[in-house]
Amino acid sequence: REKQPLTQKLAAEIVSSEEKLAKYEELELLKKKADALKDREAELGKKAEVLSEQRKRLTEEFRSSQESAEVLKSVSSELFVCSSALKELENNINSLEKLEKDADQGIVMAKALGKAQKEYLDASEESEKLRQKYEQLEQIFLDEQAGILAAGLRKGAPCPVCGSLNHPHPAEKLADAPSEAELKTAQSESRRAAEDARSRSGAAAQQKGNFETFRS
Repeated sequence: REKQPLTQKLAAEIVSSEEKLAKYEELELLKKKADALKDREAELGKKAEVLSEQRKRLTEEFRSSQESAEVLKSVSSELFVCSSALKELENNINSLEKLEKDADQGIVMAKALGKAQKEYLDASEESEKLRQKYEQLEQIFLDEQAGILAAGLRKGAPCPVCGSLNHPHPAEKLADAPSEAELKTAQSESRRAAEDARSRSGAAAQQKGNFETFRS
C-alpha cells in the first residue's frame, strides 16, 4: 500500500525528466545546423582542392624559379598560407563530423529514455491494479472463510477461532467469493507484475544515468 505514493513520486520525476527532454529539441536544431555545416564542408572541400592545386603549382614554381629572391620569398609565403588554410579546413571538417555524431547519439538516447520511462509507468500502473485486485479477492476470500466457519457454529460450543461459547453475530457466507486457486492465481499475477515494474524501473534508471552522463 506504500507503493502508490512511491509510484506518484516516480511518475512526477519522470514527467519532470520528460520536460527536460523537451529541451533536447535543441538537438534537432543542432542537427539542422550540422546539415548546413556539411554543405559548408563540401564547399570548403572544393576550396581545399583548389588550394592543393595552387600549392602544387607553387611548389613546382618554387623548384623551377631561380630568377629572384623576391619571387622565391613570395612563393614561400603563399605556400605557407595554403598549408595553414588546408590545416584549418581539416580541423573544421573534424569538428563538423564530431558535432553530427554527438547530435545523432543524443537524439537516440533521448528517445530510448522516453521509451523506458513509459514502459515503467505502464508496468507500474498494471502492478498497482493487480495488487488491488488481489487484496480485494483476499478480503472476500477471508470473509467467505469466516462465513463457512460461522455456518458450523453451534450454540454452547466453542468457536474454533476465538473459543467463545457465544456467537451473537456470525458472518454470512458469500455467494461470489473466489476459490483458493483463483486467489493464488491473482497473487501470482500481482507478484509477476510487481517484479516486471521493478525490472523496468531499473532499466529506466540505467537509461537516465547514461543520458545524464552523455549530457555532461
